[in-house]
Order: sequence, then structure tokens, then C-alpha cells
Amino acid sequence: MTEAREWQSFVARETFYWAISTELAESFEKEADAVEQSESPSYIRVASLLEKAIQVHREIPRRYRSQRFDTSMRELRQRHVSASARGMEEFSPYESEPIDLADMAISAEAHVRGKTTVEALFALITLFPIPGSQSFSRAAPERGEGSVVDILGTTVMTAEGLTVARIPSALSGTDGELARARAIQDYVMSIELLVKGRIVPALEVFSREHHVQARELAHLVRESPAVPPGHEVFWLKGLAAGFNWDFLTSAHILVPQIEAFLRYLLKERGIDTTTRDADGIQSEAALGTLLAMDETADILGHNLQFTLDAVLLDRLGPNFRNHQAHGLLVEGSAAGYVAAYVWWLCLYLVVLPFWAAGRTQQPGDQESA
Repeated sequence: MTEAREWQSFVARETFYWAISTELAESFEKEADAVEQSESPSYIRVASLLEKAIQVHREIPRRYRSQRFDTSMRELRQRHVSASARGMEEFSPYESEPIDLADMAISAEAHVRGKTTVEALFALITLFPIPGSQSFSRAAPERGEGSVVDILGTTVMTAEGLTVARIPSALSGTDGELARARAIQDYVMSIELLVKGRIVPALEVFSREHHVQARELAHLVRESPAVPPGHEVFWLKGLAAGFNWDFLTSAHILVPQIEAFLRYLLKERGIDTTTRDADGIQSEAALGTLLAMDETADILGHNLQFTLDAVLLDRLGPNFRNHQAHGLLVEGSAAGYVAAYVWWLCLYLVVLPFWAAGRTQQPGDQESA
């Protein structure tokens, strides 16, 4: 009898708790209504309040939800998407001094010019070292640890107003989380400069001096330890498309091959690349799982591991692989500077072993794969 009374008391308290949660979510909705109906509505604020309401509603167990819960949530999500899209219009464009890439481009052109085809290929992959997270993390304090972003954190949104990631504040996040977030954002900003200031000028010189098609690359691809047996045709067609400036095609062919390349290298070292569910069903691990393995850092080096994750998977970055796989890329981004950078990374993976074998590694050289 005592246990029954305690259980009844617990159920009553639980019911009361979730009733308060429902009222809290509804209060966020009402506040959003008030902001939206004010003389100068801020849709950024409206979207934030609606997002809080959605989060609280979703935490409520199904048995404590109203009969209209599913309908209300659909309406609330639609309203949130609409407010987020309108909120994007409130952001003021930030204008900075123009960046002069002339010296960078001249240096890149000279690095490739006047060489044999093989030498020029080596020059293309050594236009700049693969940067690592540490290089950006060291520069992070220069941005000011006391900035508003550091104190409050920030939200990463798409052009459509969808929230895709959050950077924690200095109070809620660990030093490691904050350093990684800054490193990825700074790295992504550097990619466009590298493509426009180094890769494109160097590739223009290469294209004028050498006419490379798939057949010229065949021997290189067949002999490269980066290319898994049976995958040569994909790397041939993907790399050749890039040399023809068709980065949309090259990226769609090569991005899946990066996962195959990594799985192949891990399996060659006897590492299990599968996952097993509760029923014992095995599946091949996805790229994110493969990249997170400690063995991957040993094989690729921390710099290349960071680069592939930042460019292809991380929501703070372009998230290029996932956007491509789910059909979220439009023409401009599918063939833009990130696609060109991915093509260059794949060329780097294929050519690097031959370049590394032809020279003596010196202390201080870039970390190799």
C-alpha cells in the first residue's frame, strides 16, 4: 500500500512537471507572437523563440502530449523555417578591404611554369602545405577572446535560414570545442583564397603548357597506392574532369572515392571497417566513422585527417560530402571553389606517394599522408 501511494505521488509530480513544460513552450510561442506583431519585428528573435518552443515540446513524452500535438508541431516548424528565412534578410553585409591575390597568383604560376608534365604535377600538389587545426588554433586568440561571439556563442545557419550547427560560448564550451570550431571556420575562409590565389592560377599555366587527358593519367592512377584495385576508372575520369575545369563532374565522381580510398588503406592494415548492430548485422562504416579512427590519424597524419573532416563532413564547414549525397548542392556550390579544392585534394592523394618517394624528407617538411 505504501509503495502504491509513493508511485501515485510520483506520477502526479511527473504529470505536473510536464504540464509546466507545456506551458513553458507555449510561453515561448506567445513571446514570438508578440515580437512578430510589434512595430519593428525582429525575425531573428522570432526564429530563436520558436526554436526554443520546438525544443521544449519535443522533450515532452508522448503520453503527456495533446491530441493536436503532431499538427501543432508541423505548423510550428513551418513557421520557424519562414521566420528563419526572413531573419536572414536582417543581417547586414560586412565589407572589408579587398584582398590582393596578385602576389600569391604570380608565385603559384612560377611554381608550375616551364616544367615537364610530371614535374608540373608535383608542383601542383606542393603549391601549399596541408594545414592542420593547430595552425588555426594558434591564431585564434588574435581574434579576441572577449568578442561577443566568444561570450555568447553563435549559430550557423544556411541561406534558407535553417540552423545546422552551434558554436558554444566560452562559458558553456570546452577549450577544445572552441579551438576546433574556430579552426574549422578559419580554414574554410582560407579555402577560397587558396583556390583563387594558388590552384586556379597554377592550373591555368599547367593547362597552357600540358594537355592532360585520362590516358595520360592512367599509369599514375594504376600505380598509386591511394587508388583501390577496381576503382581506377573513377579516379581517372574524376581527375581528368578537373584538368578540363569541370569541377562539378570531378567532385561527384571523386568524393565517394575518398571514402573507398580510406577504407582500403585501413583494411590493408588489418583494421575492421565495419559496424555491427544489435542483431549482428554488419555494415560498412561511413566516412565520418572512418575518419574518427585513431588508425586514420596514423595513416593520413593529423593535418590531412582534419582537412578531410573540415571540408567534407563538419557542419561548421562546407559539409560538402553530405550536401552532395543528399542533393542539397545547387549548381554554383556544386562546381564552385570547394569542388575545385576537393579535386586538388584528390590529385594530392594520388600524386603524393610518387613525389615523396622522389625526395628525401627533411625536418620541418609538411606532414605527409
